[in-house]
Amino acid sequence: MKIECIKEKLAGALQRAERITSKSITLPILNCVLLDAHDSVLVITSTNLDLGIEIKLPVKVLEPGKVAVTGSVLNNFIAGLTNDKNVTLEEEGGNLKVSTKHSHSLIKSFPIDDFPSIPRVSNEVSLNFNVSDFIKGFKSVVYSASVSTLRPALSSVLVASDADEIIFVATDSFRLAEKKIHIKKHKDFNQILIPFKNVTEIIRAFEGISGEVEVLLSQNQIAFIFEDIYITSRVIDGVFPGIQTTHSKGI
Repeated sequence: MKIECIKEKLAGALQRAERITSKSITLPILNCVLLDAHDSVLVITSTNLDLGIEIKLPVKVLEPGKVAVTGSVLNNFIAGLTNDKNVTLEEEGGNLKVSTKHSHSLIKSFPIDDFPSIPRVSNEVSLNFNVSDFIKGFKSVVYSASVSTLRPALSSVLVASDADEIIFVATDSFRLAEKKIHIKKHKDFNQILIPFKNVTEIIRAFEGISGEVEVLLSQNQIAFIFEDIYITSRVIDGVFPGIQTTHSKGI
């Protein structure tokens, strides 16, 4: 693999992807980001097995290929390049060589075959929302979710459809927060439960972005697609306590 890209765009994508990497000692591959260069595009992927992200960047591909490196190491190095506009990434002797006009570094790579693929959610149930409305709903309630995972439904955020509103709810059984967002046109869907830790990362990934996000729902996964960003999260199989909407029996 060998590519040339704009440092600022690469830094922004790596920052989003690195947040979703795991800090696993037993599975070091989960600490990595996978870089896949082909057809003038660099695809950056990371996952902690609970949440996954894929970001596409337009780049100059000199040699197609894939390489997996520790996300925090690459992210910190790219973020520290203050005097360079362009970056070259090149696989060299089992490592990733990162070069600019003023510096270069070698970063250890990991076997790409060990990198887990992130789920692809079908478009069986597809919805479109203003991304700022969705983030506003999440931010209004996520603080009320339980930090304990003993009761998964309480350590999650409920998203449900009711008439012309989308309802966001979270509770730790001592307090409850609810936010209703008025949506003129949307398809009805059944309630979903998203782990609150995943919601926090979804907020960070899309905060500050304007436009429409496409939401895909399946029995076990939810995916968010905005331009060149794809995020997928596990959905909790459970019943949220005390909340009844028009559609409250699960997908």
